[in-house]
Amino acid sequence: MGAWCAGAQTQAPAAAIPWAKMIWTPAISSGQRIEHAALMAEVRLDGMKTAALMQLDTGCDVDLLYAAAYEQLARHDRSLGPRQFALSGTAFGGRFTDERFYVRSGTEGSPLGHC
Repeated sequence: MGAWCAGAQTQAPAAAIPWAKMIWTPAISSGQRIEHAALMAEVRLDGMKTAALMQLDTGCDVDLLYAAAYEQLARHDRSLGPRQFALSGTAFGGRFTDERFYVRSGTEGSPLGHC
């Protein structure tokens, strides 16, 4: 036990974990308000002065953008195909470059919508 404690004291301190702002977003589903419907994470996209919010987990196997919100940004990102764009920026203290995002049509304003 003593050797374990001594060894732990000589190890270099772990790097600080970067924190990201996360916000619960409410939604209306079947006429009922759900207070914690979607967990939004703050991200910084290249070329934007302010942070953007993206839904942390939609249950989809692709990265999605809500069309109405994306179009309001008036961005000119590189197209990767129909309703697909390459975005770069930072999230959770890490950099992402040319990540493929799909612009979602349909229920753009709903965090509970389907892929």
